[in-house]
Amino acid sequence: MGSCGSSAKAGDAKGNAAPQFKGAGVIPKKISGVKNENVTVMDIVYLFGGSKILQFDTKAMKIENIPAQPTVVVPKRTQCEYLKDLNKIAVLGGTIDGHITKVGYIFDPKDWTKAVKLPDFPKPIRYTTLAFYDGYLFTIGGESEGADPDNLLKDVYKLKISPEVGTE
Repeated sequence: MGSCGSSAKAGDAKGNAAPQFKGAGVIPKKISGVKNENVTVMDIVYLFGGSKILQFDTKAMKIENIPAQPTVVVPKRTQCEYLKDLNKIAVLGGTIDGHITKVGYIFDPKDWTKAVKLPDFPKPIRYTTLAFYDGYLFTIGGESEGADPDNLLKDVYKLKISPEVGTE
């Protein structure tokens, strides 16, 4: 799982603005013939956007809203990780109202309205990499507040997620 976004300043080397997304979307091509057993294509893939979460049905090749949007504000450009053993999705960081945030949540795709809040990250974070291994959610690098290169994070953090969030 993961999310990504484009910079508002995106463009080419000549300063021409990048084309803006107009909501039409591009449906990904069907993935077939995967021989690597470590690659799993889920039936439903969740897309975390600016103000809502969408679901992409890989069999029907259709994108639509999830049945019910979360009752919490999901940060823009949040980073996501599928917690395979738990069948849940963790999100961390991003921006809320233009400010980098420390917030993180765990969502259950069976009921998006019941988010579990994670402990606040030690500092505001965005563009991090998440990994889930052996019951821990790892956060690797990313950006915090400030200017390059001082805002680049070089640390790795971990949070015990299972059997219970925040137990270690």
